[in-house]
Amino acid sequence: MRRERFMTIDLALFSSLTTHWQRLGAWAPRTRRSTPFAWALVALISVVLAGCGDGGAARTNSSEPGETAATSEPVAAGSVTFSIAASTQDAVKEIASAFQEQTGTEVSINAASSSALANQIMSGAPVDLFLSANTKWADTVAETVPVAAHRLLLKNALVMIVPKGNPAEIHSPEDLKSEKVGHLALAGEKVPAGIYSRQALSKLGVLEALNESGKVATGHDVRVTLSHVERGEAEAGIVYSTDAVLTDNVEVVYTFAPETHDAIEYPLLLLVNEEQNPAATKFFEFLASPEASATFERFGFGVVSDPEKT
Repeated sequence: MRRERFMTIDLALFSSLTTHWQRLGAWAPRTRRSTPFAWALVALISVVLAGCGDGGAARTNSSEPGETAATSEPVAAGSVTFSIAASTQDAVKEIASAFQEQTGTEVSINAASSSALANQIMSGAPVDLFLSANTKWADTVAETVPVAAHRLLLKNALVMIVPKGNPAEIHSPEDLKSEKVGHLALAGEKVPAGIYSRQALSKLGVLEALNESGKVATGHDVRVTLSHVERGEAEAGIVYSTDAVLTDNVEVVYTFAPETHDAIEYPLLLLVNEEQNPAATKFFEFLASPEASATFERFGFGVVSDPEKT
């Protein structure tokens, strides 16, 4: 927009000078004596136009980061590529939108299972930030690629959900053995939600029976698990508490005790590609800000109040 404004000024000035030149040309005797004057005026127009262009550049370069001197409008401040666990995508998208509005930095979000994202990063995908749904995959990435900083950002809880109305009358993991239950939806075995779910069911002594009966229906990630139950394709499923509140078509019938599975924690990694991305560093800090924390809490996440950062 800035360049367009300066171009408008340049064209207006050019038109004015040209008109003046034409008038002078019409008045002056048409002899070779008038030629030097005409060329001098051409040179003057060129210098003025060049000066306008240089002036615009000078004004832009002298502006404070994130705004122009003339209008104080935000300007683009780089871009950030953010790979996030599927369970965090709704909250993160809102936070990224607020960050982009404040700084002009474009945030590209890639949401999937933590295991898939980790493998992408270790295979060379150019990612600036990684938010994992467990420490295992975060540690695996940190052992493979350079990490500038990390912090423990969020925590979550594990719950069992059923379709609205609970047609199979499930109230505890033991009820999953009932003949009324044809399918139990779980996330994949390498996906954090799937790992936690199997840990909890094993701790409670029902996982082996469910596997032997063929009731376990495995989805790619926790959002697929949620959709299976939401559509009535499974009589029950195990997801994070933050996923359960996203739809009115399921209800929570059981919350697993924290001691039945590993702590559900979300580490945030600031990665280093060929060189450190200043915009990524700024977004790394913003994700732990009071504004971002309030958004995470509104979506049901627990926020780590004193995160470890290195």
